[in-house]
Amino acid sequence: MTMLQREYKAATPEQKKEKGFDERFEKRSDAISAQQGKLKAQFIQANPTSMLSLYVLKDYTDWFTPEFSEVELMFSQFSEAIKTSKPGKAYAQTLAVLQTTSVGATAPEFAQPDTSGKTISLSSFRGKYVLVDFWASWCVPCRAENPNLVKNFQQYKDKNFTVLGVSLDRPNAKEAWLKAIRKDGLDWTHVSDLKHWDSEVVKQYAIRLIPQNFLIGPDGKILAKNIRGEALGVKLAELFRNKP
Repeated sequence: MTMLQREYKAATPEQKKEKGFDERFEKRSDAISAQQGKLKAQFIQANPTSMLSLYVLKDYTDWFTPEFSEVELMFSQFSEAIKTSKPGKAYAQTLAVLQTTSVGATAPEFAQPDTSGKTISLSSFRGKYVLVDFWASWCVPCRAENPNLVKNFQQYKDKNFTVLGVSLDRPNAKEAWLKAIRKDGLDWTHVSDLKHWDSEVVKQYAIRLIPQNFLIGPDGKILAKNIRGEALGVKLAELFRNKP
């Protein structure tokens, strides 16, 4: 991963402007991350009595945003000494938050100002399929994923589907947020309290890194999490295959 980051930094400005440059690096990064996640999961499962496994599990949870059922199973296999330790109890609290945003759960309600200052609530989208997309103008992987979001939004916006962008932009960075929306052609509803990582919705949804997204059904329940790239198109095609 370090070598990939060095390669990215060493690229010339002209190379970085080439079509698909960021997307290619993002795919390579995702592949490396998948390998990292697999190795960490294997270590945790092989060492249920090691305190190091708990720290690896926390790191795995923070960086790979796995589904609740996966990490809850790993945690349940730890010894009682680990589960009742101070860091063990702290991780149990993290699990409780993850459970509220797991697939099948009702998405936690939140409300934030849109670009004009009007308060928009998640519940106002009931009756629609909505992809809640956590991003920021400063987030390179988020910006690299935006063309894919635009493509899918344009394809399914007339089939009861929309996107709700939730920005983690910094305080006093509203213009940068608005500029990114215009530049990337993100023609859907956007909200942000411009509190960066201190936003209350970050705690509600256990956001540790971005981009992250949650696909929510018309009934308000979470259908899928962190579907990006080709996976997003596949999931939406599956949902709308037999719908007019």
